[in-house]
Amino acid sequence: EVGLPLCETVLQGYNATALCYGQTSAGKSFTMIGSGHDYHQRGLLPRAIARVFREVSNRLEYCFTVRLQCLEIYNESMYDLLATLPGAERRDLSISESGGSVEVKGLSAPEVATEEEALRLVFEAESNRAVSQHQLNTHSSRSHVTYILSLERRSRVDSSGIVIKSRLTMVDLAGSERLKKAATGDANTSIGSLAAKEQLARESKAINKSLTFLEQVVMALGSRSRAHIPHRSSRLTSVLRDSLGGNCKTVLIANIRTDEASLEETLSTLRFATRMSSVSTSASVNSEVLLSPEAELQKCYAEISELKRELVMHDQLANRSSVSYEPFNEQLRADVRRQVSEYLAADDGHIEVTSLRHTNEIFAQFKVLYLEQEARLEKVLRAGPRSGPEAESDLQLRELRASIELNSGVEVVYVGEEVGGAGGFG
Repeated sequence: EVGLPLCETVLQGYNATALCYGQTSAGKSFTMIGSGHDYHQRGLLPRAIARVFREVSNRLEYCFTVRLQCLEIYNESMYDLLATLPGAERRDLSISESGGSVEVKGLSAPEVATEEEALRLVFEAESNRAVSQHQLNTHSSRSHVTYILSLERRSRVDSSGIVIKSRLTMVDLAGSERLKKAATGDANTSIGSLAAKEQLARESKAINKSLTFLEQVVMALGSRSRAHIPHRSSRLTSVLRDSLGGNCKTVLIANIRTDEASLEETLSTLRFATRMSSVSTSASVNSEVLLSPEAELQKCYAEISELKRELVMHDQLANRSSVSYEPFNEQLRADVRRQVSEYLAADDGHIEVTSLRHTNEIFAQFKVLYLEQEARLEKVLRAGPRSGPEAESDLQLRELRASIELNSGVEVVYVGEEVGGAGGFG
């Protein structure tokens, strides 16, 4: 009744969240994880993982990428429960906000390909979770833990590049209780030394504080007159921003005890569940276009072709039908060279420029002609002085060389000419 609709929601592209809320020893962790010894008593998270991977294997028209994250909030500090994996580092994490979304910086997100691999990471995270002996539970969870199963779905038959991203968030909240019940209890139950009792008291204060802020956020979301929602009050409410009144479909599981001694906590849990029922969310499919390199290249080719067709139409309307936007081949380069040569030979030369590519090619041919002329000049000068009618031509070339040196400030020296009377040749 709870897990199956959430899994179907995530597979359709929506975000979904399940929160287990209640006092210590009410069965929150058992509801979320289940028994580690009996397969038939597995919890909501293992069943959801099995369902997701079963559906992923059956939907062959899509390509799925599944990742798992495990975040612990202990005494208002955030830790990666998968930090014991190779390459990971256990440290206090921080929150960053971008575009209205919240991201935990440094939280690892390993890709999981099978149900067995995902369950192995879940049990790895559970073994790293902060627990301690409590008056009501000898193996009490002393932190809030968030399991995030992220899915990315791409179509194998559609080349549009649309990627559907969704997220299944499972939250196992630490137990709420009065401090006097955490610090005292039955005479038959011992919680260790004084230091252990003080540590337990500090944990209980941090838990109750974060749950109080959570309730304040829920009350603000349920009130139509409240314009400000205090999401930044604690790490827990910041991480659950989307789950609480955001882009998500959220379900609250209220875990209660039926004994008379827990009546006060049971009523408090039920009141919180009542307030939570008045919170409305606005879930939507999370889709974006992410093209593969091949598809991106094809898209660029199509866009270039479309732009070329628009340019051709524009040129035809402007009576410039002779303009070409294709790369210059040898014949086109020869035509540009002829235009440049005619321009240099004429006293009032003129070249009609048709495009930027044509302009670049004109400058390129100017450079080619200049280099060819320079090479001929150097060849003549290297040949040495000549007599007869050719001497006048040589004199003109030497005057041209002197002019080049004067204008550029660079001395031009050729092989065969003595430099500065030093007896050597440059």
